[in-house]
This record gives sequence, C-alpha cells and structure tokens, in this order.
Amino acid sequence: MQVRYSINGFNSQQVVTLINQLISELPTVDTDPHFKPDEIKLNFQAYPNPFNSSTMLEFNLPESGSTSLTIYDINGRQVAEIYRNILLTKGNHKFRWNTSGLPSGLYFIHFKTTTKSTTLKVQLLK
Repeated sequence: MQVRYSINGFNSQQVVTLINQLISELPTVDTDPHFKPDEIKLNFQAYPNPFNSSTMLEFNLPESGSTSLTIYDINGRQVAEIYRNILLTKGNHKFRWNTSGLPSGLYFIHFKTTTKSTTLKVQLLK
C-alpha cells in the first residue's frame, strides 16, 4: 500500500526529493576512535548569572595555550579585555569580573583559545 500526501502544495515525490537533498547537505561527523568528548570542553561558566556588581568567570583548559577573554555589551562594543593572547596552563582557572561603572544590561563574554572559542551571555542587574 502506497500512501500519498502533500505538504504546502508539494506532492509526495517532491517531499521525498527535498528531504533527500537536505540530508545530503548535512555536515558529516568524523568518527575518530580516539575522540574523547571531555577533551574539547572548556566548561566556561559565569556565576552568579544574573549578577549585581561582579561575577566569577571559570573555565577549564584541556591543554596549555594562548587565551583571550573579551567582554562586549549588547551593542557589540568592547567593554573589557581580561586576557589578550595570554599563555595559560592546562587546568582550571577563575577570574572575578567587577563591573563598576557599567550600566545594567546584557553582556557577552567571548572566550578563545588557539583551538576553540565560545561566547557566554550574562546579565548585569543593578
């Protein structure tokens, strides 16, 4: 038994063709047998979040390397640069960010190493 259907004016063959095209365009994942998920985690966090006058930034580097930590406001303006291509050792690191002089709002903390980068959204409430 063959089922016929339509979605937004597409017949069943057109739907199948679209799905196959979308699947073929998906990126592939390398299945390296030596891959260990916890090796790529930066475990980058800020707490408390939201915060009042300061927040603790904490991260874990899986390997030593050049590190940058830059903070931007909601308009994309740089408001602080904690690290700029500083060589940090492997392991856990903490930094307290004091926000004196900054208004309440959303801020984006961009964390970058030689091999990885991530951005964390935090909210300052005064």
